[in-house]
Amino acid sequence: MLAEILQRRGESDLTKIRDQLRRVLRDLPGSILLTGGGANLDGLSDVTRLVFGGNVEIRGPRGLTAQRDLASHLHFATAVGLCRYGAVYGPRWRR
Repeated sequence: MLAEILQRRGESDLTKIRDQLRRVLRDLPGSILLTGGGANLDGLSDVTRLVFGGNVEIRGPRGLTAQRDLASHLHFATAVGLCRYGAVYGPRWRR
């Protein structure tokens, strides 16, 4: 029962995302990248492939120089992205 609820919710959310992207982009990208802890959900890549009709990739953070074994996991994608953003744009943002 839970799997059915998650599948319907995933289809609904991904359809909304697809429709929003179609409003702002001429063409949808040929591949969709899933990241973050939710990307680990069984069947999410299959549902994404059905909704978007393209290739689906699942990846975590890349290009790290330290703690690669820990920080490269999908569920750390947001934290790593925020740290990278802060390292690049943080000083400008504080002004």
